[in-house]
Amino acid sequence: MTGQVAAWLEKVGLPQYLKSFSDHGIDFDILSEITDRDLATMGVVLGHRRRLLRSIAELDVPKARPLAPKVEAGAERRHLTIMFCDLVGSTALSQQFDPEEMREILQAYREAATAIIAGYDGIVSRLVGDGILSYFGYPSAHEDDAERAVRAGLEITAAVQAIDIRPGLRLEVRIGIATGLVVVGDLIAKGASSRLEVIGETPNLAARMQAFADPGSVIIAASTRRLLGNLFQLRELGARAIKGLGEPVEVWAVERPSPLASRFEAHRAVRLAGFVGREQELERLAECKQRAWRGHGQVVLISGEPGIGKSRLAEHFLNGRIGAEPHIRLRYQCSPHHRASALYPVITQLQRAAKIGAGDGSAQRLRKLEALLGRSDLKTPMLVPLFADLLSIATDGRYPPLDWTPQQLRRNTLAALVQRLQSLCTEAPVVCIVEDLHWADASSLELLGLVVRLADQLRLLLVLTFRDEFKLPWMGPANLTTLELGRLKETDVQRMIADVIGSHAVPSELVTQIAARTDGVPLFVEELTRTVLELGVLEKGAGGRYRIAGSLPRLSIPTTLQDSLMARLDRLGPAKEVAQICAVIGREFSDVLLRAIADKDDAELDARLAQLEAAELIFRNRSAGEGVYTFKHALVQDTAYESLLRSSRRRLHERIAAVLQETFKDIVAVAPEIAAHHFTQAGLVEDAVEWWGKAGDRSLRSSAYSEAIAHLTKAIGLAEGLSESPAGQSRRLQLQIAYGNALIATRGYGAPETSVAFARARELASGLKGAPERFAATYGLWVGSLVRSELGSMQELAQAFLDDTADRPDAPEAGIAHRVCGMTRWFEGNFVEARQHLEQALAIYRDEHDRNLAFLYGHDYGIAAAIYLALVLWPLGEVDRAEQLAQEAIRRATDSGHIATMVYAHFHKIVLDAVRGDPEGARPHVDAVIELSREHGLLLYTRAGKFWNGWIRCHLGEPAAGLQEMEDSIALPLVGKMATGLYVPLTWTLLAEAKVGEGQFVEALAILDEQLVEVERTGQEWFTPEIQRRRGELLLRKDPIDIVAAETAFTRAMETARAQRTATFELRAALSLARLYQASGTEAQAQSVLAPVLGKFTGAQELPEIFEARAAMARSSKTGPCANPCD
Repeated sequence: MTGQVAAWLEKVGLPQYLKSFSDHGIDFDILSEITDRDLATMGVVLGHRRRLLRSIAELDVPKARPLAPKVEAGAERRHLTIMFCDLVGSTALSQQFDPEEMREILQAYREAATAIIAGYDGIVSRLVGDGILSYFGYPSAHEDDAERAVRAGLEITAAVQAIDIRPGLRLEVRIGIATGLVVVGDLIAKGASSRLEVIGETPNLAARMQAFADPGSVIIAASTRRLLGNLFQLRELGARAIKGLGEPVEVWAVERPSPLASRFEAHRAVRLAGFVGREQELERLAECKQRAWRGHGQVVLISGEPGIGKSRLAEHFLNGRIGAEPHIRLRYQCSPHHRASALYPVITQLQRAAKIGAGDGSAQRLRKLEALLGRSDLKTPMLVPLFADLLSIATDGRYPPLDWTPQQLRRNTLAALVQRLQSLCTEAPVVCIVEDLHWADASSLELLGLVVRLADQLRLLLVLTFRDEFKLPWMGPANLTTLELGRLKETDVQRMIADVIGSHAVPSELVTQIAARTDGVPLFVEELTRTVLELGVLEKGAGGRYRIAGSLPRLSIPTTLQDSLMARLDRLGPAKEVAQICAVIGREFSDVLLRAIADKDDAELDARLAQLEAAELIFRNRSAGEGVYTFKHALVQDTAYESLLRSSRRRLHERIAAVLQETFKDIVAVAPEIAAHHFTQAGLVEDAVEWWGKAGDRSLRSSAYSEAIAHLTKAIGLAEGLSESPAGQSRRLQLQIAYGNALIATRGYGAPETSVAFARARELASGLKGAPERFAATYGLWVGSLVRSELGSMQELAQAFLDDTADRPDAPEAGIAHRVCGMTRWFEGNFVEARQHLEQALAIYRDEHDRNLAFLYGHDYGIAAAIYLALVLWPLGEVDRAEQLAQEAIRRATDSGHIATMVYAHFHKIVLDAVRGDPEGARPHVDAVIELSREHGLLLYTRAGKFWNGWIRCHLGEPAAGLQEMEDSIALPLVGKMATGLYVPLTWTLLAEAKVGEGQFVEALAILDEQLVEVERTGQEWFTPEIQRRRGELLLRKDPIDIVAAETAFTRAMETARAQRTATFELRAALSLARLYQASGTEAQAQSVLAPVLGKFTGAQELPEIFEARAAMARSSKTGPCANPCD
């Protein structure tokens, strides 16, 4: 093979690397697996690496398919409830009894406890002396694992107390229960007594907590308490210090199960969010109620997936719609723990209705039952004993015995229950709600079948709730209404989030993330929102508006949903492994990619995918193409993903990234962030940085700036951990420049984060003399100084830029340097030198060659130079050429398709029209800026667009509304004193004029005075003549008699403009002064002011001020006898 490598290197023209290939063991058959990073490690320089990689790509060498990583089926990361049971006084017992007797005691205790644990689908992990460690939720999770553990604990305490193995011996246990993340499964070496083990903090917590329990009691940690709602009556024990844990743990003692009417009431009543949506369903329920109240009983079926809001709808209907109406309410709750207990929902309802308590004696229980039944019209002498038998209440001879066969007893019991319901319906309308019918026992379903057949003859509204998978055992009658609940609309999800948080002023990015991950399922929305509140990432600011403190973390699966989501996956059996692999690929995945990475044949994968579809965990996404699947719920995907060991995840991500690069090149070319994500999760940092950089660059080129920021942020964060080699520094510099340009487009030039990005870029560039990116770093810093009006920094950076390109006067970077210098001179009011630099920039610019620099500098520098030259030429008096340049810049920007350049050109055309005083001409450009910025997330331009839209409204008949919009824009974050970024003197002067239009003279004058102070402070002189002139006009309007102050202002404006050589500004000031003189009757002075300035406009310029000046001159010559009558 070495000979083949040598021949190949000779053919490529790089035989000098043969020794390096040999030293690193590179044979010909593995050439196809060589990467750029491998070649760099071997000492191959960049240009040669590119040549070798091109040649390798053309070689006909079969690529070895990497082995598909296997999911470690023997262990998983799981959210389990752990129970530790300890026999009280075992040490004393071992001293009291013979070892053989002690063995019998322990055996009886263990048998009693383990039987109960198994009855609730728990697993005994360890038997250590008198301790029993068990867990609930693996290998099969249930949505109520915490409840199962607590019920098992209560039953164990009673069962152990009932053990009668020695006379006078009373055994008791202490039980501690905690819930949390563990690694569980086959974790122990071969030969161990038990290979199923749990590892993590939770088992230790449960074991140590039981020491705080009284004999014969169960205590739970806060992690378990959170999952129980009000299912049990609890006694708070406060915070307890646990050995080995840093913080005290809140603990509760469990007294007994709660006598609540429904599981929904137990879990949700205390923390129920406001009801949203379901208006149509409520109306249909109300219609059914009306018919039932009239004696035509109705049956309503409410079905849907878990958490979709079945019980929530019933609860709201009961309490919100008919709570105040006279009716009898019967509520039955089916239980997942009593599917084999005949008529369990009926028994518990009767116990609640009769107020029978756990501590009541037999006689007291019988009296309560008699009191309940005595309220009915049923006088059957066998009624009480029938119901007493149903409730296991002894009658102590007070009633005749029930001498029936079991079949007769069952039939008569059902008949009595139906008769009681009929009797109640004669007293008042009855609403009967049966919840979670999918857990009903067979006898309860039979009873319901009897009721359904009679319902249309009764004043009865029978509401049944159940999950999608449940099939009714009887056919529906004509009076049956079906309500199949779907997901909430996006607006309803937003309302629900606001209700849980308690405010509608919630950050939009938070609402978006919650909505995306909850898929319109109310329970998911509520619990994920509460998780956000518990994380403490929201801070309440001024005006009650919430903001995110720091960065928004990826939201984890709420603990209250962990068990139910995992239960859906565990029911899949072998298909769960495929679901886990799919979850690593992503929310959406193709079967082609799945087959490429899974170590399974096609037939097995087809069967497993069909099983996942049948379970409604995934569905075929026809809109995304053939063979593309999507997880129905994002949280189900998260659960499948997080159940994998991290090592398994990393191997799968690495395999997926490799297959994407090798087989799906078209996909990663269009969406490089997919490969970047998998490289990141695989821990392959260098590859991840490369692909996140590609993703950012692609987003920038398609003007997807928010996405570019997200991708580049990830790349920069990962790159910080790489080596400080020149290549690494160069890559980080490229990323920083790209990131800075994305920030320019979205946050604005002067935003603090933009300046930080370019400062970091310049720092990186300082060690890379030949890097072209160093110019972009200097440019970014200069722009930040420009919009912050830091003239000294602008001048320094502009000169440094020009000096740095002096040796290459025709290079594109030299053109950019001249543009930078031109804008700096314009800022300081040096229009003549500004023109020279900008003309030079346009002379250097080559459209075809330089247009790609827009992605390095934020926008096309040739178009930017042209539009700025227009802003310079118009005040200089070349108004026609200025308009031509501006229109040409707009056309070229539109043709370029580069969004940032298009917005830049339109925005500066608005500025030019504002300087000219042409709101009608600016209108289409304002519309373009608003539309483009909204579509592409350009926040600064979106907010600044409001200002310009307000300015136009002021001039087109809506002065009050326009002024309000201008003020609202200036008050927005990112705008403030930089109302539209750079153009503070112009925008605040326009605001002052808008205030004058509304009669707010004092406020307007204060604004202009403040702007003149700011000019002195910042040196931003380009608009000073206009501020001075418009201040004079305002003084005249405020007090037409006091002309001295106005005359002084106009004179200063003329002097400033003359010094700047801005003929157009000078002409405007001369016109204002001439109008003042004409109004005072001094026509000759008006002529003497206008004539010299008008003479500066020799060409046929399309400028209204020229025509006005000539007209004023004509009027003065007719009325004035001499040039200056005062001389």
